[in-house]
Amino acid sequence: MSRRDASRNRPQLRDARSFPLAGFDTDVLPTDVLQSQNGKLDKATLLECLQDGRAVVRLNAVRALAALATPLPAADVPTVSVSLRDTDPGVRAAAATTLRHVADCLPAVPFLLEASIDKSAAVAEAARDTLHGFGGAMLPGLEPYLSKPWNWFAARVAPVLARQGATALDFAIRALEGGDPTARDNMLATFEQSDDEAIRSLLAAIGTRAGPTFELVRERLGRAAGVRARSAAAAPRAAISYALDGFDTDLLAVDLIAKSMAKLPRADMLVALRDGRIAVRVNALQALAAHAPLTLAESAAVAVLLKDTSASVRSAAVRAIVLAPNALDILPVLTLVSADKDARVARDAAEAVHALGTPAIDALVKLLLVEPEIADATLLPLLVRHGEAARPALVRVLHHPDARVRCNALAGLIGLGSDALVQSTAQVTIMTRDQDPAVRALARQALSMIARATRPHIAEVRPLPLDDFADKVVDEAEMKKASKKLSASALLALAQDGRPLVRGNAWRGLQALGPLDSEAAMRAAVACKDVETDVRREAALSLRGCPDEALATVVPVLVHLARDPDKAASQAARQIVFSFGKKAVPHVVALFAARDGAANAAAVRIAVAMSDDSAPGVLAAIESPLPLVRENALRALADIGGKVLDGAMDRVVARLSDSHDGARFAAVAALRGMSADVWRKRGDLRDVARRLAREDSSRVVRDAAVAWATELDRVAL
Repeated sequence: MSRRDASRNRPQLRDARSFPLAGFDTDVLPTDVLQSQNGKLDKATLLECLQDGRAVVRLNAVRALAALATPLPAADVPTVSVSLRDTDPGVRAAAATTLRHVADCLPAVPFLLEASIDKSAAVAEAARDTLHGFGGAMLPGLEPYLSKPWNWFAARVAPVLARQGATALDFAIRALEGGDPTARDNMLATFEQSDDEAIRSLLAAIGTRAGPTFELVRERLGRAAGVRARSAAAAPRAAISYALDGFDTDLLAVDLIAKSMAKLPRADMLVALRDGRIAVRVNALQALAAHAPLTLAESAAVAVLLKDTSASVRSAAVRAIVLAPNALDILPVLTLVSADKDARVARDAAEAVHALGTPAIDALVKLLLVEPEIADATLLPLLVRHGEAARPALVRVLHHPDARVRCNALAGLIGLGSDALVQSTAQVTIMTRDQDPAVRALARQALSMIARATRPHIAEVRPLPLDDFADKVVDEAEMKKASKKLSASALLALAQDGRPLVRGNAWRGLQALGPLDSEAAMRAAVACKDVETDVRREAALSLRGCPDEALATVVPVLVHLARDPDKAASQAARQIVFSFGKKAVPHVVALFAARDGAANAAAVRIAVAMSDDSAPGVLAAIESPLPLVRENALRALADIGGKVLDGAMDRVVARLSDSHDGARFAAVAALRGMSADVWRKRGDLRDVARRLAREDSSRVVRDAAVAWATELDRVAL
């Protein structure tokens, strides 16, 4: 039951005659009335009213508690704090305000911190105001949260500390001296994001205190102040004033912007795209769209906002970019946006590509030289959206020299449906003799769809090897007992049947017959993407003992299946990959270069799980010419740990000068995972870590190096 349903089902605890004041159960009583009549208010009655089913009763009760003559004792704080999770935002805001009147503020701090991120801005602001009103008395209540992850800390604790100003200086210095690197980094990051006055106050409070911690504080806060000063110098001296009311505060309607184009010059709109406020960026994008067509400079600036952190900005950028004269040149970025995690942005991007018409089809087909996983998520849905118009372009590239293009083109034709396949029967038939086994398997799947679409309504049913083959899951013992009746060719044909039970039993039968040949292994790899979970799992299990020549196609499919939401299918895929042993390692490591982050992560997990076999391949991948391979190899090496990681220290240290930010960060993470005894074998690690913390171009790497340098200092002491 949801909170809202629970609220509706609350009983109405009292009738109108038993409330302390008239209108208590019907109207929101003014504050002055509650204060003047506080002699009639009984705390026990008010606490009972907090559970009433009527929002007006709960609101009056929580506000009346604040009007009582005596502060609320600490024992009543949990009862009042329950109202911070009330379904009515007015009750939640009033509860946050009432907690200002507690005798001891520390019990209220945890509840108010959570309320400070309430989805209602009024509730969040009331909670932060209450915490600020407690002053320095509430700071001890923040100590348990100093070591929380930065995302959690930044949302709840950092804004509270920033508002305390000078009151929080002694508290901040104690946190910096505490020895907890996470608490220290959180406190430093809080002050880095504060204004220059706060930074100067902290530096003055530190004074001339010595030690690596305070040297780090002075360096990072000095760098933050310097960056801010350079940004201020580079910024326009005079802020742009917008002639249209609400341009910098509200998301304006498109027709209003279109009527006010004279007040919104293009040059100002181009500058407004770099504004920090979401409303300004969205309105500027809509104004540029109204000024269409865009210039090349404007289209370049708009393309940058396709990767904005705000979904509203990304959506507006998509609608504007299609009006650029070079929209087809930006098509690769639009295809990635079509897989955006925000459904509205993804829909807008797909509609924008579709609106480009026939020229977009040829441009999309030229982008098919990618891994099948990427094409399935981005390009193919866009091509399929064009329908029959995309079929000739896909047929033209069926003879492309690269097998990935041929695979993706066949998958696109399959996505267009049976009618498109029937019109392309001759070309699909030729692809069944392709030199690439994955292409041949897809071509056979397409031919099966063609056969089902063209067969007459009254057709001979293919004989089944067992009577109940289509009615139940045939267990392993029964399948082995009937193995003499099973034919591999017949089972492979049944694996294309339209009934899920028949397909699953066909792959179980093939398991009973023993290892598959290369051709059957390719078809099993295709079946690992079946819509039915049971079929995917059985197809994966049938790949045990797969021929070596098919591993290059089979292993990537199994690694993809290893992240299947169905636990049984994912476990089966991992089990089969592990059974390949060292033969699978080169193909797993090759997936380190995949552009799909989820595929990268799955390959790293597989490599770590089979570390006894994969360690040499992972070590060799550290020297790969591909940046992503180096980064993921270092991540895998850090997770493998132990003697393998310790023995590779010199090679990992060499990666600290890698040209790729991700590889350097992964190298620092790997070095932090080594034992202190290994660190002591190299006397220059402290200097290396400090130099990296000062000079590296990436802030993420610098922060990681700072944490590592602190750990090295602690070991040295």
